[in-house]
Amino acid sequence: MTRPNLRDPYKEVRLDNANEHPDCTTRFYETHIPAFAESALETLYGALYSSLPQLSLGELRGTGTYTAADGGQLHALFLYRRQGREVRVINEGMNVDATDAERFARELFARDLRADRIRFHAVRISGELQTQHALQAPRTENCVLA
Repeated sequence: MTRPNLRDPYKEVRLDNANEHPDCTTRFYETHIPAFAESALETLYGALYSSLPQLSLGELRGTGTYTAADGGQLHALFLYRRQGREVRVINEGMNVDATDAERFARELFARDLRADRIRFHAVRISGELQTQHALQAPRTENCVLA
Protein backbone atom coordinates (compact mmCIF):
# COMPACT_ATOMS: atom_id res chain seq x y z
CA MET A 1 0.00 0.00 0.00
CA THR A 2 1.34 3.44 -0.78
CA ARG A 3 1.20 6.05 1.94
CA PRO A 4 -1.59 8.55 1.27
CA ASN A 5 -0.72 12.19 0.77
CA LEU A 6 -1.31 13.84 4.16
CA ARG A 7 -2.25 17.05 2.37
CA ASP A 8 -5.10 15.35 0.48
CA PRO A 9 -7.67 14.29 3.11
CA TYR A 10 -10.17 13.17 0.45
CA LYS A 11 -7.85 10.68 -1.26
CA GLU A 12 -9.33 7.20 -1.58
CA VAL A 13 -6.95 4.46 -0.50
CA ARG A 14 -6.77 0.99 -2.00
CA LEU A 15 -6.28 -1.86 0.47
CA ASP A 16 -3.28 -4.19 0.63
CA ASN A 17 -5.64 -7.15 0.53
CA ALA A 18 -7.33 -6.02 -2.69
CA ASN A 19 -8.00 -9.63 -3.69
CA GLU A 20 -10.06 -10.13 -0.53
CA HIS A 21 -11.98 -6.85 -0.93
CA PRO A 22 -11.56 -5.89 -4.60
CA ASP A 23 -14.10 -3.06 -4.53
CA CYS A 24 -13.39 -1.64 -1.07
CA THR A 25 -12.58 2.04 -0.94
CA THR A 26 -12.10 4.19 2.11
CA ARG A 27 -12.26 7.91 2.58
CA PHE A 28 -11.26 10.31 5.32
CA TYR A 29 -13.05 13.64 5.71
CA GLU A 30 -10.50 15.21 8.05
CA THR A 31 -12.38 18.05 9.70
CA HIS A 32 -16.04 17.70 8.85
CA ILE A 33 -19.04 15.43 8.79
CA PRO A 34 -20.53 15.01 5.30
CA ALA A 35 -24.24 15.55 4.74
CA PHE A 36 -24.96 11.85 4.15
CA ALA A 37 -23.58 10.83 7.57
CA GLU A 38 -26.81 11.30 9.55
CA SER A 39 -28.88 8.85 7.51
CA ALA A 40 -25.91 6.49 7.04
CA LEU A 41 -25.30 6.24 10.80
CA GLU A 42 -28.97 5.37 11.34
CA THR A 43 -28.93 2.75 8.58
CA LEU A 44 -25.62 1.16 9.59
CA TYR A 45 -25.90 1.13 13.37
CA GLY A 46 -29.39 2.19 14.49
CA ALA A 47 -28.00 3.13 17.90
CA LEU A 48 -28.97 6.26 19.84
CA TYR A 49 -25.38 7.02 20.87
CA SER A 50 -24.24 6.62 17.28
CA SER A 51 -26.84 9.04 15.91
CA LEU A 52 -25.96 12.53 14.76
CA PRO A 53 -28.79 14.21 16.73
CA GLN A 54 -27.45 12.67 19.96
CA LEU A 55 -23.81 13.40 19.13
CA SER A 56 -24.75 16.98 18.20
CA LEU A 57 -25.55 17.62 21.86
CA GLY A 58 -21.77 17.74 22.33
CA GLU A 59 -19.11 19.61 20.40
CA LEU A 60 -18.67 18.37 16.83
CA ARG A 61 -16.40 21.13 15.51
CA GLY A 62 -13.23 19.56 14.08
CA THR A 63 -14.74 16.07 14.01
CA GLY A 64 -13.49 13.90 11.17
CA THR A 65 -15.32 11.14 9.34
CA TYR A 66 -14.07 7.81 7.99
CA THR A 67 -16.07 5.74 5.53
CA ALA A 68 -15.54 2.31 3.99
CA ALA A 69 -17.61 0.95 1.14
CA ASP A 70 -17.61 -2.21 -0.99
CA GLY A 71 -18.88 -1.70 -4.50
CA GLY A 72 -20.45 1.61 -3.51
CA GLN A 73 -22.29 0.07 -0.51
CA LEU A 74 -21.25 1.83 2.71
CA HIS A 75 -20.47 -0.64 5.54
CA ALA A 76 -18.54 1.47 8.06
CA LEU A 77 -18.76 5.09 9.16
CA PHE A 78 -16.77 6.34 12.13
CA LEU A 79 -16.81 9.88 13.46
CA TYR A 80 -13.55 10.65 15.21
CA ARG A 81 -11.69 13.37 17.05
CA ARG A 82 -7.99 13.75 17.71
CA GLN A 83 -6.90 14.29 21.30
CA GLY A 84 -3.12 14.58 21.27
CA ARG A 85 -1.74 11.30 19.93
CA GLU A 86 -5.03 9.49 20.48
CA VAL A 87 -7.85 9.26 17.95
CA ARG A 88 -11.20 8.69 19.64
CA VAL A 89 -14.16 7.31 17.71
CA ILE A 90 -17.11 9.25 19.11
CA ASN A 91 -20.04 7.22 17.78
CA GLU A 92 -20.90 4.58 20.39
CA GLY A 93 -23.30 1.77 21.24
CA MET A 94 -22.77 -0.09 18.01
CA ASN A 95 -21.43 -3.39 16.74
CA VAL A 96 -18.37 -3.06 14.53
CA ASP A 97 -16.89 -5.86 12.48
CA ALA A 98 -13.26 -6.56 13.41
CA THR A 99 -12.16 -6.20 9.78
CA ASP A 100 -13.66 -2.68 9.67
CA ALA A 101 -11.91 -1.72 12.91
CA GLU A 102 -8.58 -3.08 11.63
CA ARG A 103 -8.93 -1.40 8.24
CA PHE A 104 -9.65 1.92 9.95
CA ALA A 105 -6.63 1.50 12.23
CA ARG A 106 -4.30 0.46 9.42
CA GLU A 107 -5.27 3.34 7.18
CA LEU A 108 -5.37 5.94 9.94
CA PHE A 109 -1.88 5.00 11.15
CA ALA A 110 -0.59 5.06 7.56
CA ARG A 111 -1.86 8.59 6.97
CA ASP A 112 -1.39 10.16 10.43
CA LEU A 113 2.08 9.59 11.81
CA ARG A 114 1.21 11.48 15.02
CA ALA A 115 -1.48 9.02 16.09
CA ASP A 116 -0.35 6.08 18.22
CA ARG A 117 -3.69 4.70 19.49
CA ILE A 118 -7.39 4.60 18.68
CA ARG A 119 -10.09 4.48 21.33
CA PHE A 120 -13.52 3.01 20.74
CA HIS A 121 -15.84 3.56 23.70
CA ALA A 122 -18.99 1.47 24.26
CA VAL A 123 -18.45 -0.42 20.99
CA ARG A 124 -18.67 -4.17 20.54
CA ILE A 125 -16.07 -5.57 18.14
CA SER A 126 -17.50 -8.60 16.32
CA GLY A 127 -14.89 -11.17 15.37
CA GLU A 128 -11.22 -11.40 16.20
CA LEU A 129 -8.67 -8.72 15.50
CA GLN A 130 -5.96 -10.29 13.34
CA THR A 131 -3.31 -7.60 12.89
CA GLN A 132 -3.82 -4.90 15.50
CA HIS A 133 -3.05 -5.03 19.19
CA ALA A 134 -6.10 -4.28 21.31
CA LEU A 135 -7.06 -3.95 24.92
CA GLN A 136 -10.73 -4.65 25.47
CA ALA A 137 -12.73 -4.44 28.67
CA PRO A 138 -16.08 -6.13 28.01
CA ARG A 139 -19.01 -4.89 30.06
CA THR A 140 -22.66 -5.79 30.16
CA GLU A 141 -25.00 -3.36 28.47
CA ASN A 142 -27.36 -3.05 31.45
CA CYS A 143 -25.46 -1.52 34.35
CA VAL A 144 -27.43 0.07 37.16
CA LEU A 145 -25.70 1.97 39.95
CA ALA A 146 -27.67 2.76 43.07
